[in-house]
Amino acid sequence: MIETVKFKYQELIDLKFERENINDVNFEKQHGYRCFYVTKHLTKNIVLDWDSTTQEIQMVRYDKERNVLNRWQNMDKNLILNLIDFYGEKKTYADYAMNAC
Repeated sequence: MIETVKFKYQELIDLKFERENINDVNFEKQHGYRCFYVTKHLTKNIVLDWDSTTQEIQMVRYDKERNVLNRWQNMDKNLILNLIDFYGEKKTYADYAMNAC
């Protein structure tokens, strides 16, 4: 069984996730703070989405109209980090070679 992994907000910022503030009066009244999304786009249609209340990440795949096609939850932390690396910021062979065994 995979243990549920929690990420702190600053960890996500360090991994170059982006925060988007949402103006939702009902959410703010219910929770006492403004709604926001913290996401990282792996591709045009695949996003890592962080839930601030559970501190868990899920991977979501969208179609062209932004309808959810699939959702993957309860991912292992190493898998999440490997996905970020696979789709990530490194642009050249040299960037990857620096992390070689």
